[in-house]
Amino acid sequence: MKNRILRSALSVALCAAMLLSQGLTAFADGEIVSRALETSPEYIQETETRIPNGECNAPSKPTIEDLDKLFTNNTKVNISCEKNKHADKWYPVKDNSVDRLGYLFIGPVEVDDNNHYTAKISLNDAFFINLYNQEEGVDHSLVSKTYITLSYDGEKWVFNDESKLDFDVVVTCPDNDNPGGGEDPGTNPGGVPSITRDEIVEVLGNATVNVVCTIDGNHIPFKITADSIRVGEWDKNDNSVPFYLLTESYVGEFNSTYPGHTLKNSNDKEIEFWIFYGEDGWTVNFTSLDVEVVCSGTPVEPTDTPEPPSMEKVMELLWDKKVTANCINDDYKKKETYDIQYETIGGLLNPTIEPIEGENGSYSLKLTIAYDPYKDDFEDKYGPHDFADNQTSTSEFYLKWDGLKWSLKDPDSFPGSFNVICDTPSTESLWGWNNGKEVIITCVEENALHTKGMTLSLVGVNGDKYWKFDPITWDQEQKCYTTTVTLEPGKYLEVYSGQYGEHALVSDHEDTVLSLKLSY
Repeated sequence: MKNRILRSALSVALCAAMLLSQGLTAFADGEIVSRALETSPEYIQETETRIPNGECNAPSKPTIEDLDKLFTNNTKVNISCEKNKHADKWYPVKDNSVDRLGYLFIGPVEVDDNNHYTAKISLNDAFFINLYNQEEGVDHSLVSKTYITLSYDGEKWVFNDESKLDFDVVVTCPDNDNPGGGEDPGTNPGGVPSITRDEIVEVLGNATVNVVCTIDGNHIPFKITADSIRVGEWDKNDNSVPFYLLTESYVGEFNSTYPGHTLKNSNDKEIEFWIFYGEDGWTVNFTSLDVEVVCSGTPVEPTDTPEPPSMEKVMELLWDKKVTANCINDDYKKKETYDIQYETIGGLLNPTIEPIEGENGSYSLKLTIAYDPYKDDFEDKYGPHDFADNQTSTSEFYLKWDGLKWSLKDPDSFPGSFNVICDTPSTESLWGWNNGKEVIITCVEENALHTKGMTLSLVGVNGDKYWKFDPITWDQEQKCYTTTVTLEPGKYLEVYSGQYGEHALVSDHEDTVLSLKLSY
């Protein structure tokens, strides 16, 4: 090794002397080569690493662009299990649709005693093993992997061995009784798939990160996005995976609306949660996260007469409010909850609506919310309804001005609920349905000594009603009320038997129709 260092130093010195004799200064990776003549062994070793063997024509480290020029579309990553209990897989490194050059690493330039320069290309094995795990549904880990070696031919980098242009990766194989690889099969049932950031977002659903300023009270909820998530390692003990929310991206979005805020607690930059895998797939106990920020900029000076807020600002103030329609019929209690609709908030577009000055220079602003659009949505599902007694179609609420900003005057009493009653028709309104209809009674006895048939009015006998209605219900698909009227055949049979003697009802006769469905 000492001889090699001395040869290197001598070569560097000769190279530098030749260049300096021509009035030139030699540089290698930002270092002046002539300084290699210093006697420090550490410096000579550093120079040897940067310019192997001190050769003036030492090649630069290959780049991704060099690899792009070299790789064929046939180069691939072969993954196999060491015990061959799962099918082998392979993945292309580069073809017409996939380009994974970014998942390769270029090692340092190495040189042997014959001035032969090489560089090893290694693989980001974790990326490809993760692909393999997702397809197999079982976790595997790295056992061994191969490299591809490049050689420098004096002008360019070329493949060292044209016969081997693939990466071979060998991974562990969990046994069949315990595919997850844990010591106790009961705590690690196996078959737990990997989970991506996008899949975590899908499981989270409508979960939000709420950025809240603890000084001025401004707050905005943000839907969680995949680029703000970092996924941890699977915990085989309870089939869970930690994931971390990177909160600074949401603070940045918050500052686009309310500039000049920073995290109140620097430890909140990355917050840990857990997602669990069970019989129902992935589940997570998470709905929202409050991230506290503080004002770091110059506060806005208060004005004497505040301008009314924009509608967008009002909607931000109502971000956590809902409207609930309640049907208060004793026999039909239903309710539905809706998000605030932009068009139901009134007052701002009325030129006569202005802030009302109160005591001590305070101001308030009266706004309204209209319930009709929400009632329309409720009726689409449950049929016609009327506003209940003493229920108005609009309600008022107020904003307050504290000298710097608008906010809800009384957030806990926002009028987000209204009552309705069913506009259901009664059976008395179904008059006329039986006009012109008749009941025909026929004796099917072949040897009867009397007239076989009798026709009676459907309205009954002597004004009696020989039928009954089912409860009236709303048919959502047909958009109408429906009921079924069913005859009471025993009463008509009594009339027939009184004239022709005792008879019995044949209930399964093919021509027997005892009920009618009515629509309203």
